[in-house]
Amino acid sequence: RMQGKTSILHVIQWLSRGGASRAMWGTAKHTLALGSYEHYVCSLMPAEPEAVALIEEVGLKFIATNSHQDILKLYEQMDVVQIEWWNTPQMDAFLREKQAPCRQLFWYHVQGHTDPQFINKAVVDMADIAIASSPVCKQSPSFVRLSDKEQEEKVRLVYDAADFDRLTDLERKPHYHFNVGFIGTLSFIKMHPEYIRMSSAIDIEKARFVICGGDNLDVLQAQARQSGKEHKFQFKGYVEDIKREIELFDVYGYPLCEDTYASAELNLQEVMYAGVPPVVFPYGGVKELVQHEQTGLIIHSEREYKEAIEYLYHTPAKRKALGDAAAAYARQVFGAENAAHIFHDIYQEVMGKDKTVHELAGLPSDPPIPYTLAESYYPKEKATLRFIDTLGGYKDLFLRAFLSETPEEDWDIEQELGKLSTLMRDCGINWYRDCYPHDARLAYWSGVSHFHDKQWPLSLMSFLRALDNGIEKPQIDYYIAIAALHCNRPDIADGFKAKVLANSGLQFLHHQLERSFRQSLSPLATMEVQK
Repeated sequence: RMQGKTSILHVIQWLSRGGASRAMWGTAKHTLALGSYEHYVCSLMPAEPEAVALIEEVGLKFIATNSHQDILKLYEQMDVVQIEWWNTPQMDAFLREKQAPCRQLFWYHVQGHTDPQFINKAVVDMADIAIASSPVCKQSPSFVRLSDKEQEEKVRLVYDAADFDRLTDLERKPHYHFNVGFIGTLSFIKMHPEYIRMSSAIDIEKARFVICGGDNLDVLQAQARQSGKEHKFQFKGYVEDIKREIELFDVYGYPLCEDTYASAELNLQEVMYAGVPPVVFPYGGVKELVQHEQTGLIIHSEREYKEAIEYLYHTPAKRKALGDAAAAYARQVFGAENAAHIFHDIYQEVMGKDKTVHELAGLPSDPPIPYTLAESYYPKEKATLRFIDTLGGYKDLFLRAFLSETPEEDWDIEQELGKLSTLMRDCGINWYRDCYPHDARLAYWSGVSHFHDKQWPLSLMSFLRALDNGIEKPQIDYYIAIAALHCNRPDIADGFKAKVLANSGLQFLHHQLERSFRQSLSPLATMEVQK
């Protein structure tokens, strides 16, 4: 640390080339021109080497650490600690450590209204200054419930910001096809699950759907083949130099899933900066980034999505007008340079405060078992309770699941758990399950969710893990028998079926089990019957 410079330590769950990391380092980079700052970054998970190279290239310093204590020891040397927050088990565990005195900012990189990325009161109370990443984020319940005085003193708005330096010298290039772009996470935790179907329904012979992203490719490519219009989809994989792709986009088709955690999508800001009009659903923070009929089109159904893309193809003048307005708006409102000026003021403000110790308080639960007390009662299930403690709307459901005492009561609750979204399961339960592999309850709930989604191998794996870790739920035998049957594992299925039928406490499942075995003969058994 250099004398006379304001030192800022950024703590992030995972330093990667993803959106929250880019918003952090792009904005920090632009503050260097505004004041005497030094920015340091610590990652709670092993950092992506490419991301380390990128942040050091722009003047930030990466500090490799081996433990939470290594990071907390740095607090004494730093003027400001900036928590780059979204709900992950790693961040939750770090914030529950005994904290060292500091001046602390939280920048919340999610829209914050819905689970699993709900911004709860505890992580707002913990901040000296709480920074929302979009107007929608600022309207999330834990901010709105603050008094006017508390909001004025504590809450600020800084868009998660794209660094438009990536697009320096961008020039729209002539091309033959009508290119509809998509950049970012391709998993259905974010992308609309019917993206391929919606796109293949678009009646434009020259249309090509250019998809930049590295995840979920096998699923999307299979859907494209099944659509019969595979030739219209170009899967580019992960693309670092997005400028060369955006230069060829005509429209940005960016439909996200309904419960998206998106707050201020960087890729959306970048295409708007480039003058590419977006077509989006009004989900998450996206609805406040695009002004309908002014800087893009906001649609509300699959049919409207198809019609909007076709409309923009057939009306090039309208397409250009929307694109020009989007570019002007992006320069005025978005971008890391604009965000850096606001952060400069925030850094000056927080430096006027004394360093204090910040604690993450457990939230009271309903039924009324305070988290800290429940954890002391159930030390083996600390991870489960930590997960529940982060939730908003789903908190009551998971508490009921945690406290239920009979298989019949469990069964009713588990029908509700079976309706969880892909996002809630994969980025909620499964994140915590994988971080705490010996927690039987999280593995069990993961199994239930995958079971109802008919993802039999994943369900079986989770249930067997729960069993290995000592779950005390007799109905797990039913779930394992059915999942194993669908995985063509009669060696497992038959044994667990026998256990269910021998258990009088599971009599309400006997008929259902027998029916499932009759209806779901394994391929092996079917071959034997045919012989």
